[in-house]
Amino acid sequence: MTTRHEDLAAWRHSIALAAKVYAATRHLPSDEPLELVRELRCAALSVPSSIAAGAYGRRAEFVHCLQAARSALAQLQTQLVIAGAQALIEAGASPLADVKEVARDLDSLIRRVRASTLAAHARACAPQPRES
Repeated sequence: MTTRHEDLAAWRHSIALAAKVYAATRHLPSDEPLELVRELRCAALSVPSSIAAGAYGRRAEFVHCLQAARSALAQLQTQLVIAGAQALIEAGASPLADVKEVARDLDSLIRRVRASTLAAHARACAPQPRES
């Protein structure tokens, strides 16, 4: 399946999310260990990277990469919630709303790719009319 990753809303929104995560982590207190910054940024980078990596493979590979992106997004959400609970990132600076938007995009894309796979499989397995 060849899909230009740049054409996917999930990819574009996840790029914007990664930029917001980078902006939010620039303002973490200086006494905060760099581990949280690295974890947040790594998860944020994994989402669009996984989408892009899968876009040029077969459908099954694409779904696998989209699921990896969804997992990275769940990790990012968890880390943002923890950072917010520790008052490391202010509620107004936390991109949690963006996480939800990207999650909706990814869930929708996964459903569409899976449905297209099922439709293609059904067409391939459908009885062919006999020629007389």
